[in-house]
Formats: sequence, structure tokens, C-alpha cells
Amino acid sequence: MSDASTPVARAGSVAQSESRAALPSTRSNEQVEREIIEHCGLDPQKVAQVRALQQRHGSSFAEAAMALGLIGREHAFSALSKHYNYPILTHGQGPVRYSTDLVVGFEPFGTQAEALRTTRAALISSAIETKTNSVAFIGPRSGVGVTYLCANIALSLAQAGVRTLIVDANLRRPRVGQMFGLDRAHEGLSDAINYRLADSPPIASEVLPNLSVLPAGMTPPNPQELLASPEFAALAQGLRRRFGIVLFDTTSTEDCVDGIIVASRVGAAALVGRRHKTTFKEAKQLADSLRGQHCAILGNILDG
Repeated sequence: MSDASTPVARAGSVAQSESRAALPSTRSNEQVEREIIEHCGLDPQKVAQVRALQQRHGSSFAEAAMALGLIGREHAFSALSKHYNYPILTHGQGPVRYSTDLVVGFEPFGTQAEALRTTRAALISSAIETKTNSVAFIGPRSGVGVTYLCANIALSLAQAGVRTLIVDANLRRPRVGQMFGLDRAHEGLSDAINYRLADSPPIASEVLPNLSVLPAGMTPPNPQELLASPEFAALAQGLRRRFGIVLFDTTSTEDCVDGIIVASRVGAAALVGRRHKTTFKEAKQLADSLRGQHCAILGNILDG
């Protein structure tokens, strides 16, 4: 993805403050240094070398240690993540395997992450205006990046300190649980609807700081009927009360009407398209369909 954008006005000014807030502050440097020293096992001689270079160049301890080749970039990110409770992902050999599509986690200070934070800022602004905290991500056709954007926006919201839930409402080809390292057998949305668990859905809580996931669960033979049921409407309503913001990943409208149903129950949607792939006619038809279901459109997101 080269960028992510939305036509919502004010996005620039809000995004600037959002992106500054997303970056860890420079306070508590000594505590971060201790995290790095302990995590990387730096002995006193190496620490002295780092401090000497740090003084000469006025850099941070982490920057100096990386310049000397004593720690890797991932070690520095891990220390920052632990100290600031800021979800940063690494390519380590831990038991959980996160998808590398989560660029705001793996490359939090890169250009793609910055573009996603801009989209996040505009989305928050529109949600506040609409007085909602639930949003369905939906696209007119498959392959436009709906799941990619929904997952990254969810993680970026968690990085900003918002208590976030992402729900995989794509009951036909689910991906969200896998992206966040959950077992394919993990119960999820379909199970919650089938067994009427609106008050206690099988949410994977805090898979990362401030971020919880309700995966799709068992692949049902009747996804459309489940999503159109009163049980799903009650579940969606209950989730709004429990989290700061709830994002729903959905199917594309060229495949089925599941996404339209989810968006109508949620009440607000972000439309996702891809440059040189999504036509104006497709986007307009989708927008008209959503408005016909009394669904507020928070913005149009263009993926690379």
C-alpha cells in the first residue's frame, strides 16, 4: 500500500496531533535504557560505549546502541513497547505469529503507518460527529484491502490508548483471527449468535494492549441468516457499550449481501476502495445501498 486516504475535511490537522500522540514520548529515558540493557544483556563495558557515543552525538540510548551494532531495531522496539504499553510487533520466535500485514505494529514509524494514522484521525472525527463508536468496514469487491485496513486501523486505535475491539463478521472467508495469532479453532461470532451468547461472547481479550478480537468462529452454512438475526443485532449493541470503539470486518458486496446486513445493524460504515480497481459507479452503488439501509457513511478510504 502506498497510502490510505479519506475525503473527510479536517483530516490533516487532526492527523498531525494524532500521529504525534502515537509516538512514544521522550520522558522516562532511564527506564527505557534499563529495559534495553536487561532485554539485550548489555554488560557494563558495552553500556559505557553506548553512553559515550550517545553523548558525542546527542542521540538516544537506543539509537546509539543500534549504531554500534549492539542491539537490533526490534530490540529497541520491544523495549519501547514494554515500557509504554504501546503495541509494537517484532519478528521474534515467540509462540504468537502476527501477520506481517499489520504494518502499524511491525513498522510503526514508517510512511504506511503514518498514512493509516491519518485515516484513523479522520475516522475518529467522523465517528464523533455521527455519535457512534461502531463502524463496519466494507468494499464493493474483494481484493480492495478491507481486512487489511480494518485490522491496521484497529491496532492503531489501540496504540493511541483507545479500548478497541475488532470483530470478524466475514463468516465466509475469515482472516482477522489468524492475523492476530489466534487459533483457527477459537470460538467466535458465529458461535455467539448460534448459542445466544450476546452477554458473554467468546472474545479474545487484550491480544495486544488495548486490543481485543472476536474472531469469526465456526464457518456456518447460513452466514446471511445469522447476521440478519436479532441475536446479532443484540450482540452488536452490547459490544458498543463494552468498548471504546468496535470495528467490524465484512465481506465484499460483489460476493453477497452479508456486508450490507452487518453495516445496517452496526449503523455506520467506512467504504473501502482500491486505486485503479474500484470504479466510481461501484462506490456510488454501495453508498446508495447503505444509505437505503439508514447506515451513516463515515468516509471513503482509498487503499494504494
